[in-house]
This record gives sequence, C-alpha cells and structure tokens, in this order.
Amino acid sequence: MKIGSESYESPNNPTMWKGDDTIHTFQYVRNVPFGEEGNQTYINNVLHVPTITKNLVSVGQIVEQGMQVRINNIGCFMENEG
Repeated sequence: MKIGSESYESPNNPTMWKGDDTIHTFQYVRNVPFGEEGNQTYINNVLHVPTITKNLVSVGQIVEQGMQVRINNIGCFMENEG
C-alpha cells in the first residue's frame, strides 16, 4: 500500500460481510482527503466496495487515526485533534 492519495488494487480480492450476511469484494484501498482546500487531511485505508450503494464510516477507525468526531443536530464533524 502507498501512503497519501495513491491507491492499490486488492490482492486476492479480499471480502467483507455486511449485517445481512451478504459478502462483498473490495477493489482497492485509498487514503481519501477531506476538509477545506489548503487545510485537508486524509481518512486512511478507505475500502472501495462497488456493490455497496451507501457510504459507511467507522467512527472508531477515525478516532484511532487521531481525529475527533462530533455528531449533533446539524451533522457529523470530523477534525484533527489539537
């Protein structure tokens, strides 16, 4: 895997399971930029699973990457700690 916004093809077609017990193959992993232009950071190791039609975010993984997550009646906010 390359660090940054580079992506790589998944070796041996790794799979993931959804809550409805369906199995999905992901095609690649990528570090995805977010934030305002000039002040962007990356969410690392985001899986691209073309057969899933909704975006899924693991709050635990975001926090493990050193970010804060705030959820309120306006929306969900992610930012770097500090």
